[in-house]
Amino acid sequence: MLFAVGAFLSGLGGSLTAYYLFHISPESVLLLKWTLYPILMCVIGGSGTITGPIIGAVFMTAVFSIANIYLPETHPILSGLLIILVMKFMPKGLVGLKEKIRPR
Repeated sequence: MLFAVGAFLSGLGGSLTAYYLFHISPESVLLLKWTLYPILMCVIGGSGTITGPIIGAVFMTAVFSIANIYLPETHPILSGLLIILVMKFMPKGLVGLKEKIRPR
């Protein structure tokens, strides 16, 4: 039942996206912004928490807005590098960094 509800909501979202874009092609929906950014936002903020993805979304939106202005060609490469570095050195994200700075 949950799988059917999830598939229904995905189909509904896809149809609304098609209505919004007026023309669907692989180039219009398979962008880096739709595939990598949500994963990166959750990893940066801290997976396994509720506030982590929210913090990651706010942080990464600011970073991507600045990167689109100053580094338009290379910022997708830097995004991939950033996700590798965060997974290696900060596995709990920004939420885990708060715990490292202020131990209990």
